[in-house]
Amino acid sequence: MKKLTPLVALILMVCITFVALTGCGDTHAGNNEPPTGTASISAAIPFLKGRKAGLGSPDEVTNVATIYDKQKAAIQKDVNNAEAYLALAELFMNEARITGEHPYYYPAALKMIDLIPNLAGRSDEVRFQAAYYKATVQLSQHEFQKALATGEEGRKIFPQNAGIHGVLIDANVELGNYDEAVRLSDIMVGIRPDLRSYSRISYLREIHGDPDGAIEAMKMAVDAAMPGYEQSAWCEP
Repeated sequence: MKKLTPLVALILMVCITFVALTGCGDTHAGNNEPPTGTASISAAIPFLKGRKAGLGSPDEVTNVATIYDKQKAAIQKDVNNAEAYLALAELFMNEARITGEHPYYYPAALKMIDLIPNLAGRSDEVRFQAAYYKATVQLSQHEFQKALATGEEGRKIFPQNAGIHGVLIDANVELGNYDEAVRLSDIMVGIRPDLRSYSRISYLREIHGDPDGAIEAMKMAVDAAMPGYEQSAWCEP
């Protein structure tokens, strides 16, 4: 099982949360044929694994199961429901982070993205969100070159989206392309000065030997964050 770096762990959590809140995006996967027949569709959708005791409240666990069942039923009703595939991909990404079942849930998330039928002909929003999710999972799997390529596909669709610049920053940092990461961080913070952009600036300042500047940027991230949310707590001292 691959261990997430602190940067990738934080960014994965932030990416999932902000995509869920803002509702932006989707991307690629090719021209996959949709599964046909109810039995075939059900077999193609990865199952939801039970959580270990203590991982979340009973209400949370029930809610996750309800979302899973609802989206699976939506796909069984309409195999062209791209939003349902993406919703399951998001759910699997969250479950990977919460349960630590990375080897199971990350491939499951990628499978849902790749099952979206005729993705090349989908709306820009669907293709962007698929790219955003796919690149985020590739980062979590330490496939940084692939994440960079997928992120670039997403940026071509929505070049003014701050989140996709975050994915590109993370990939470049992990690949050692620090100058490019700094350039992209300037673009990202110009688009949206928030927790996502300030936290990345903080990491870049730390990498460049500026701990005081890193602390300052992380404080700015906390100030720009929404109180009470998990990603805010990750940035607090």
